[in-house]
Amino acid sequence: MTKQPWFKYIIIVLVLWLSTALFFSPLFNQQVLLQQDIIRHKGMSKDIVDFRASTGEEPLWTNRMFGGMPAFQISTLYSGNWLSIPDTLMKCFMPLPAGYLFMYMLCFLILMSCMKIPPLWSLAGSMAYGFSSYFLIILEAGHNSKANAIGYLPALIGGLHLLFNSNRPFLGFSITALFTALELNANHIQISYYGYILVACLLVYYFIQSIQAHAWKSYLRSFLFFVLASLLGVLPNAGNLLTTQNYSVYTTRGPSELTGEAAVLKQTALDEPISPQQQSMAKAEYLSNKTSGLDADYATQWSYGIGESMTLLIPNFKGGASKSIREHNPSVLKGVNPEFTEQVAASSAYFGDQPFTSGPVYAGAAICFLAVLALFYINSSIKWVLLAATLISLVLSWGHHVMGLTKWCMDYIPGYNKFRAVSMTLVIAELTLPLLAVLALYHWFSDSTENSSTKALSHKKRSWWWALSLTAGFCLLCYVAPEALTTLSSNTEPSQWIQQAVQSGISESEATRYVGELMPNVELARKHLLQSDAGRSLVLIVLTAMVMFLGIKYAPLKKASPVIITLLILVDLWSVNKRYLNTSSFISKEQEQAMISNKTSADEEILRDREAGYRVLNLSVSPFNDAQTSYWHHSVGGYHAAKLKSYQEFIDYELDAEIKHIFKNGSALFGSDSSRQELLKRLHGLNLLNTRYFILPGGEERTTMAFKNPRAYGACWFAKEVKPLDSKDAVLLQMRSQPDKQRVWVLKKNIPAAKSYALGDSIRLISKKANACKYVSDSKGKAFAVFSEIYYPDGWNVYVDGKQGQYVCVNSILRGMELPAGHHTIEFKFEPEGYKVGNRASLFGSLTLLLACLWGTYMDRKKQSPASAE
Repeated sequence: MTKQPWFKYIIIVLVLWLSTALFFSPLFNQQVLLQQDIIRHKGMSKDIVDFRASTGEEPLWTNRMFGGMPAFQISTLYSGNWLSIPDTLMKCFMPLPAGYLFMYMLCFLILMSCMKIPPLWSLAGSMAYGFSSYFLIILEAGHNSKANAIGYLPALIGGLHLLFNSNRPFLGFSITALFTALELNANHIQISYYGYILVACLLVYYFIQSIQAHAWKSYLRSFLFFVLASLLGVLPNAGNLLTTQNYSVYTTRGPSELTGEAAVLKQTALDEPISPQQQSMAKAEYLSNKTSGLDADYATQWSYGIGESMTLLIPNFKGGASKSIREHNPSVLKGVNPEFTEQVAASSAYFGDQPFTSGPVYAGAAICFLAVLALFYINSSIKWVLLAATLISLVLSWGHHVMGLTKWCMDYIPGYNKFRAVSMTLVIAELTLPLLAVLALYHWFSDSTENSSTKALSHKKRSWWWALSLTAGFCLLCYVAPEALTTLSSNTEPSQWIQQAVQSGISESEATRYVGELMPNVELARKHLLQSDAGRSLVLIVLTAMVMFLGIKYAPLKKASPVIITLLILVDLWSVNKRYLNTSSFISKEQEQAMISNKTSADEEILRDREAGYRVLNLSVSPFNDAQTSYWHHSVGGYHAAKLKSYQEFIDYELDAEIKHIFKNGSALFGSDSSRQELLKRLHGLNLLNTRYFILPGGEERTTMAFKNPRAYGACWFAKEVKPLDSKDAVLLQMRSQPDKQRVWVLKKNIPAAKSYALGDSIRLISKKANACKYVSDSKGKAFAVFSEIYYPDGWNVYVDGKQGQYVCVNSILRGMELPAGHHTIEFKFEPEGYKVGNRASLFGSLTLLLACLWGTYMDRKKQSPASAE
């Protein structure tokens, strides 16, 4: 890499470490960052961790969430993958999540070194990248795997740069291979996917350069090196990638078997009749939204607003985070009509287009100014590919605001429809903007001014003026007349408030009048929020611009400018990040453990039931956005972004309706025995899942209570009838219209003709653990057994008396099979072949990657040695 003395880099790394330690100082004082997703993760992975500790085996299936699901995307270890060692080293043994911040900056420093940027300017870029607001907001949320993937992207780009733009291709090969491996090992495919959009832009740019320079052979050689390095990076991750690939087909990211005939169930109450017209309209809506992956409306729910993109420059352009104005900045309430002060203070500061947000994507005012300056000033054509990547990032983040383009991408670009929260594409801009900024600084201060021509100086001043006018000018307009550039409330906000008021008993006319008087006061407070940050960004831009302008005239200031600009960048980003991640974000380790393992009296009552196989539905929380229940129980609900698609469809088309039915008729649970039995009998989906207990919300004391469901079908049972149907839609419709424990619905492709069976004598579950469950059955004749276990064909094998048998999917989500007469032992074992093959490939890949990196480093040293040069 660069010939700069190593001690300068050591000092910079030390500065990065100290700044990280200072920002996360509570972590060094026996505290932990409250990360809600990590709290959830510890709940969902509890039985996995316990099983691994008690048996020494790797649990590949968990029974704790969504009735049961593969553990591949929760907490699966691959012994053949050795990347945990360099991953730990890259975080310099810092406590998490502080280690991610350090790693962000270290990897950007590697990129800077690969591009031969001087150390002090590299420090400025590293600070700008690492302290980008989104990167720290996701740490507060607990998105650690996302943070890990974001961190490795700059170093990967650095390796790519060495491969195509230097005389050190062997070192570029080693860096590309290593950081490809670490990027994929982070296991956040969505971030990696977006990162490779930037890689693709750069590859196209290098190709065009090679054509213009008539050096296509050199490009081809470098490209082959890149492909080989990428393959070597993939190999250690083969275990995870293979199981993920196999699993993804069955998740919400995969295709659906539904055709839309049953879509009406999603919109219909449990006891409501369905008309053909309703069914036709629901099907049309379903088909317009369907893709081969996620539904378009679900994938684009978190779309960044077009105007909201200006948060890159002004953090409060759309109000910041979805918290009250009082929490955000109570000083902006000055000028609000005293009659509405309390209502305005309690209103959300955020007025953007997303459902809610934890904070803006803010790149930094100084960074935006410098990035724009780079476009006007530097001569390198690299600026255009970085601009193109930035614009792609912005446009893709707009999601449903440019639905034609987004739907086209989802339909035609491979893999694009597998991801939700398209606003995440902004991670590209958060890398390209600091990179452009550093290039501007480097070229600005490295160009000689003493001997520059009048034309060169004129170009410099003209570029400076254009960048200042565009960025500072926009901030000034936002400060003087914000209403001219953005609306101060969302389009739906007034109508939502009116609807809420009407639901509370206020007449619609009175609610309309009140909201009409309230909204101008809310908008006034938000206007002050926007003006405050617009003025703040304006000052930072002007200060940065003055340092750069005076730096070309005064030598002492030129020498001090790296330190001054770095401090401006750091103060800017540090102060914004502290709005969202500060001392109040940390709790003691004891408090965290109490939140993870909190056990209520309802939990204790349920845990006294030692029988295996039953499940729990927690109605005191949002059941399908909760993983805490999974810490203690086998939950019908859960929290995971990659649940089985069949189960999600069962939630949408049946369980949601049943839960609403419980809340609507909840008094029957405590009424007469007949009314209670009638209600419970109607909960066919929950009974199929052997939901023996409901955790019900309490009253004013906020306690919960356990309710035992005597109508749950059990862990297994015999069915009288097996009815084949043409489609999964028909199965769901028939289950809704004809709920019956002893009638099961299957697809004709699995069982072509209807069959009737005599009920067997007995069947029962005798053991259940992570990777296996065992039953015994007795029947005088052929019988059909239904197992209240989630159907998943890729790995679950069934053995009857030790011989492998066959089972089918019944009632949309469960397993069923025909059993011969007599006494039998039935055992299901989870034996996914992909895990075994992938783990062996990971071991081979880890060894190969290590040898390849050593070889590349050796060849680089050999090529750079004096003897080689001679």
